[in-house]
Amino acid sequence: MIVYHTLTRHSDEKHGAWDGFKGRITKQMLEACGFPKPGADTLIGYCGPAGFNKTVEELLAAMGYTKDMMYKF
Repeated sequence: MIVYHTLTRHSDEKHGAWDGFKGRITKQMLEACGFPKPGADTLIGYCGPAGFNKTVEELLAAMGYTKDMMYKF
């Protein structure tokens, strides 16, 4: 299992250095994570606020993943 985090609001001054993903989730971020190609044994879990979850579901669907391959925590 690999876990990725993205910080929507981040300030180096306030929160310290962060070299992970920053900003709202994008297709490019998901592609950079190197997810497996959609398949019968693929499961992608995600967790966040409602807007984040909706965007992730839309992006994954556009990338060929089905609802059965998505798990919202």
